[in-house]
Amino acid sequence: MDERIVYEDEEAAVEDEVQFEQPVVEPKDLWTQEQDEILIENYQQFSSLPKKERYMVLAELIGGNKTFQDCYKRAKVLKVKKADKEMSKTISTELQNAKRHVS
Repeated sequence: MDERIVYEDEEAAVEDEVQFEQPVVEPKDLWTQEQDEILIENYQQFSSLPKKERYMVLAELIGGNKTFQDCYKRAKVLKVKKADKEMSKTISTELQNAKRHVS
């Protein structure tokens, strides 16, 4: 069994003289504030549609090569079904701010 040491940051990895690898983030996995807002603002409008169709319509509105699966996953992260719009927007803003600190 291959046991690998997982380091929390680059500095710890360098201290042990191993090469630190940044996780690969695919462009389609990145969401902009504008895309989040489109999802949040339009979710209720299409909530009466069957699930797959709802997220296909949202993906079309959002663009950026987002699939219905991407939209479904992001809606869960933003809690658009359970939270009110303002709460979802707060979650989105926090995620966008965290992304800026990592970049």
